[in-house]
Amino acid sequence: IRALFANFQKMFSFSQHNMMNPIITVNGNRATGIWYIMGPWTYTETGEEKWFALRYDDEYVKQNGEWKYSHLRVALRMVADRHSSPPA
Repeated sequence: IRALFANFQKMFSFSQHNMMNPIITVNGNRATGIWYIMGPWTYTETGEEKWFALRYDDEYVKQNGEWKYSHLRVALRMVADRHSSPPA
């Protein structure tokens, strides 16, 4: 997960994660989470500005009384230009 986000820091000069509709299911010291994300992103290399809609499917584990990510999956739901005109 650290390597994934380190790569994101190189790929994107800006991003804003607007997290919504969390569904968290706890089962003892393990849990799953579903999150939907909508936000603006800017690519570092090209300067392209996009809207992304994503779904995170997470797995968590409780270690020493603290919840930690054990697995993170991202599903791309939609990408659109941030500065495009709406369809006619």
